[in-house]
Amino acid sequence: MHLFGYSESEALGQPFDILFRPEERSLGAPAEKLRIARETGRSPDERWMLRKDGSVFWGSGVTTPLRAGNVEGYAKICRDMTNVRSAEEVQARELVSAQRGAAEAVAESEAKSEFLAIMSHELKHPLNLISVNAQLLMTLPEAQALPAVARAARTIQRTVQGQARIIDDLLDMSRASVGKLGLNRVPLLLVEAIQPCVTWALAEARAKGVKLFARGSTSRSSSTATPSASSRSPGTCSATRSSSAAAATRSSCASPTTTTTRCSR
Repeated sequence: MHLFGYSESEALGQPFDILFRPEERSLGAPAEKLRIARETGRSPDERWMLRKDGSVFWGSGVTTPLRAGNVEGYAKICRDMTNVRSAEEVQARELVSAQRGAAEAVAESEAKSEFLAIMSHELKHPLNLISVNAQLLMTLPEAQALPAVARAARTIQRTVQGQARIIDDLLDMSRASVGKLGLNRVPLLLVEAIQPCVTWALAEARAKGVKLFARGSTSRSSSTATPSASSRSPGTCSATRSSSAAAATRSSCASPTTTTTRCSR
């Protein structure tokens, strides 16, 4: 009984109820524990237990019946598990806090994704209008007669396309952050990947009076700026540009599909 603060002489003759808090006594917990021990042979319990001085501790123990002739009694074996209980409570609070933080993070991510979706719609609508008007401008006979206007219209279209890609990238990043971005792995031909670059370079070369030659094993590029096509051995790729000052730069890379560009004035 030292765990409960009682000496042996103080505990003798005391009812079993002294180990229970007042609210537990009012609910009949002491009698219920003795009934379970009497009927099943043992009554385990883990709860806040009451000491003599009124303080409580988290105890883990078991109550068993004792019989000696016509005398019946009960034995209570108990351990102070307050430190363990306190550690468990701390862990439980930390878990609740972590779960709350995770829920808030998910909510913030979903709110961001919703904002980006709305923003992309609001931005893409005017961008589409700008792109359509730029295309209409390029088809006007008056604009076709003015190279500066046609060049400005193409610049507007490229800018709009660039902004649209940025918006799409933002949406992809948002989807990736919440695990909703799906990726489809497909074979990629180098010539198809660089075709937009070649097309842009051909247009720029034509506008500046530069002769640009593009050739590759599966190239689809064509231009009035004197393009030509020929086959090259697979596995290599090179690009060369020369000017009237005879300055030249070269680059090479390995690839199963090859493309070569050359331009000169």
